[in-house]
Amino acid sequence: MILDYLISDVMMDLKGNISSYNRRYVENDREWFEEYFKKNEGLQSSKIEIKDFDLNMDPDYNKSDFENIKTLYSAMKTIPPSVAGDERLWAGLAHGKFWDFVQYRRNEEIRSGDNKKILYAYFFTHNTRRSTYLHCLSRLWWAGYMTYDESRSDPFELTKVISDHAFGSTLLLLSSCNFTANKNVFQGLLDSLKKRKVEGQSIKREYIVEASRYLMSLGSLTILDSLSNKRVEELIDDYLDNNF
Repeated sequence: MILDYLISDVMMDLKGNISSYNRRYVENDREWFEEYFKKNEGLQSSKIEIKDFDLNMDPDYNKSDFENIKTLYSAMKTIPPSVAGDERLWAGLAHGKFWDFVQYRRNEEIRSGDNKKILYAYFFTHNTRRSTYLHCLSRLWWAGYMTYDESRSDPFELTKVISDHAFGSTLLLLSSCNFTANKNVFQGLLDSLKKRKVEGQSIKREYIVEASRYLMSLGSLTILDSLSNKRVEELIDDYLDNNF
């Protein structure tokens, strides 16, 4: 499978004139888009070749999100973060190979007919970092990238921590702080939360918010980038144990 991308001119046309194309998205008119892309040479092949794969469209998002992170990241883990942050790649996949998946995963937003919600489903609508964690395809790659750890018996052990419940909002919350761009910090935090999950506790939003605030305050005293994920885990353990 060769990864396709949406050329910039076509992407800007679709985004800038969304009112004109609105009903094509709402009516799931994939054939119209195929003709549009053919006429405008809108979808182009990249030089990136990966093993072909399909995504799970189970109605239970808590089930399909985890499976889709594993599937997509396993197939695409060789691409560099710089490529995974390119809107053209994900907009191309959303309008091509994974059109049906986007229609399934963003069904409510698309059927609303709201221009902003349709743009949100298919394109980046915020700054690049935030958008990569919001777009229903790119966030699967980034969730895999931040949680995948080959040193574990199950490399996707930490992925389940963020995908079992309210995956989208949990991932966005965790990624909203700059320090979580460091995988050691991100995974150390997840390891601490995982302990509570194993003990039968639900991972409350409050845990994530307060642990994140603690790490941000700690960052003024300690260089977080120098800490191992194990040390971050221990610090969060102590903080949560003493405050909850």
